[in-house]
Amino acid sequence: MDVNFFQKLDRIEASLNALERRLDRLEKKLDAAIELNRGYMVKIKNNMYLSDSAILFGMTYCDLSPEMAWDFFNNSDRDFDVLDVSRMDHEVPSRIAHSIHIPVENLALRMNEVRSKTRPLLVISEDGIKSIKACELLASKGYLNVYNVSGGHEFWLGHKNIAKKAA
Repeated sequence: MDVNFFQKLDRIEASLNALERRLDRLEKKLDAAIELNRGYMVKIKNNMYLSDSAILFGMTYCDLSPEMAWDFFNNSDRDFDVLDVSRMDHEVPSRIAHSIHIPVENLALRMNEVRSKTRPLLVISEDGIKSIKACELLASKGYLNVYNVSGGHEFWLGHKNIAKKAA
């Protein structure tokens, strides 16, 4: 047998291995896209809010304006949780009653405190920045109904309503 023949076999094997790696990456991308679409279907089935930008840009969570978040929060027909990812030492007037409080820095270790991966979850932080990070982390771990409260506590209408009542 000729050495050239074995060299050709080695090149063919290397090409096949490269193709196999590409197929594996494509399969993972396809699985992620299917999972994302399943999440969208769950939201649609449950009459949950799904923004156009979430669909168009493949976002795994939705941003809610302060007004939309307040309406969502006050809808007695909805069953949901509120996750506050603000720092513990940060003073925010009138924290949201009955919310789950896990600082974003501890969220990866304490995700088991969030009851369900399918139950709607409003995520809020001081100014709405850390809650984006939390939403991305939760979505990457399979949480399907995650909503970022844009502007965070700074624009949370519940705090403004409490301040108006006190005045």
